[in-house]
Amino acid sequence: MDVVKTRLQTQSISAGLVKDTSDEVLVNVKYRDVLSTIKTLVKQEGVKCFAKGMFPRAIQASVSSALSWVSYEVIKNLFLSN
Repeated sequence: MDVVKTRLQTQSISAGLVKDTSDEVLVNVKYRDVLSTIKTLVKQEGVKCFAKGMFPRAIQASVSSALSWVSYEVIKNLFLSN
């Protein structure tokens, strides 16, 4: 889902046409929604594309969790020692 989210958020406006209902302007987009993005990615890049960026994301999650637990323990000890 991270790959899908990233593709939707960072797409350049250059592929297919979508009608913007707010002011009737045609806007170029490659990915319209989650389901069409998944279908397009599988068709163009294969299933392996969903593993892109998995290692950096795992590193980020582990570092974030470690920092959260360390800060929690430090703050907990500060309050309990007083």
